[in-house]
Amino acid sequence: MAVRSDGHAGGGNAGDQGGVRNTLRLSAADLARLYDEMDAGVADDHPKRAFLRAAFQKLSVKVELHQNAGASTALNYACRNLSGTGIGLVHSAYVHIGTRCTVYLPTLAGQLMPIPARVVRCRHVKGLVHEVGIQFDRSINVRQFVELDPQQGGFAMEHVDPSRLSGSLLHIETSSMDRRLVRHYLRETQLNVTSVDNAEEGVRRASEGFDVILCAVEVGEQDGRQLAQQLRSAGIQATIILVASDPRMVEQLVAEPTLANAHLVKPLSEQKLLRALGEFLLMGASNPDGGGAIVSTIGGDHPNASFVEEFTEDLRGMAAELNKAIATDDIAVVRRIALQIRGVAAELGFGVIAESAESAMNSVSLAMSVTEAAVSVRSLISMCMRARAQEEGEKRRAG
Repeated sequence: MAVRSDGHAGGGNAGDQGGVRNTLRLSAADLARLYDEMDAGVADDHPKRAFLRAAFQKLSVKVELHQNAGASTALNYACRNLSGTGIGLVHSAYVHIGTRCTVYLPTLAGQLMPIPARVVRCRHVKGLVHEVGIQFDRSINVRQFVELDPQQGGFAMEHVDPSRLSGSLLHIETSSMDRRLVRHYLRETQLNVTSVDNAEEGVRRASEGFDVILCAVEVGEQDGRQLAQQLRSAGIQATIILVASDPRMVEQLVAEPTLANAHLVKPLSEQKLLRALGEFLLMGASNPDGGGAIVSTIGGDHPNASFVEEFTEDLRGMAAELNKAIATDDIAVVRRIALQIRGVAAELGFGVIAESAESAMNSVSLAMSVTEAAVSVRSLISMCMRARAQEEGEKRRAG
């Protein structure tokens, strides 16, 4: 009997370390029964949890525990679930809270990615069984490791505080009721929403610059997928989220990659929309409590301040090159640009963009394909387009 995946876990047995058993020496069937016991009477929905806990039930995942003296111990733990900020494991003994570790996560491409982390929870379940909670040093792109349900948007965030969302959104939708509903759903956010009822006006307004473009697949006589292509051809690098009225259309969109960043299906609930926007406006932002814009952290009196505005313009150009590299699966271009960004961004107050560039470069190197590492590359593109000089960011918030 295979370990349950609930339609979420992917990557086959890449995390099973060549068939090595976990520390509990439990089979897949035994683990399935154990997880059922642990889940009994526990609600799946947690109102305060920001990141979705996706099923990631691997027979074994390598974890390297680091001791204060510098020594390390590598063990294979049974894995229960995964989120953007941490992983849930089961182990045969108590692990001290605060212990530093490295988790070797299997990607969907079959590679092992080392993630620095620390133990934040260890709870005795029964007998030798202990539930271990590990928190990553920084958020990961869950979609590199788990196939999230496309019918639910495939988003890693579970709950989003609307007051944390800021920036600008262009909504292209022919239905006046849908436009009104979206405005209602975003009433508690700090987003500046612009609504248009046709594709032609949407393309014209998009050139004004937006953080997110929310576009219906059926927009008059034009197909939203063609509109996404038109926007990209015009140099628009904003996050594009396509909204379909038919669930079967979402399956088709996922099967036939478009230039959109994500897809949603109607009816469009408030929480579903907030999760989608949070995925792109909040995840990876320089300030976890911030919004769309990533503002330079150096002040106007810093010796490098005069270069910041020019660098933000350069980032937009590099984002356009990265977008073309995804379409052509050009690994060399992604590596070159990522190295260029990593070498300068931190010095100009964009440390989070430097980290994103390194993540994109590592993902491409591991997968040996831009297409398979597209999540990390698109994340870098999004950050490049959201970069703002400090003065520009202050002006934007004041407006």
